[in-house]
Amino acid sequence: MGDDYSFANYGTSGNTLSSGISDGVFANTGQSVIGSAANTGSAAGGFSWGNLLSGLIGGKSANGDQSTGALGGGLSALQGLGNLYLGFQSYGLAKDQLAAQQEAYKTNLANSVASYNTNLEDKIRGRTSNYDGKEADVQSYLASHKLST
Repeated sequence: MGDDYSFANYGTSGNTLSSGISDGVFANTGQSVIGSAANTGSAAGGFSWGNLLSGLIGGKSANGDQSTGALGGGLSALQGLGNLYLGFQSYGLAKDQLAAQQEAYKTNLANSVASYNTNLEDKIRGRTSNYDGKEADVQSYLASHKLST
C-alpha cells in the first residue's frame, strides 16, 4: 500500500488509526500527502529549502507556533518607514493648507472691512445736506464709526 500514514487514537492508548492513503493516489495531480515519511525533508543539521524559506517568510513550526520570518519583519519595518514618510508629507500639506486658509481669511476680512467703511461713508454723505462744515462732520462721524483691521 505505500507509506503508512497513521494518526494517534487518543481514545485508546497504544492504538493508531491508519488512513489507508498511499502516494499512488496523488499520481499526476501535482499534490502529495502531507506528513509522509518520504516527504520530511533532509536529515538533522543538513540544508533544507523548507527550513530556509520558513526562516525567510515564516510559517508554523512543528509544534504549531506561528513565526513571522525575517522577510515579513523586514517588510513590516519597511511599511512602517513608508507610513512615517507619508505622515510627514501629509503634515506638510496640512501646514500649507492652513497657511492658505489663513491668507484667504485675512483677505476676506480686509475686503469686508473696506466694504463696510465704503457703505458707511455713502450712507452718511447721503443723509446730510450741503452746508458749511459738512465735510468735517462726515469725517468726524467716519472716524468714530469706521472699522479697521
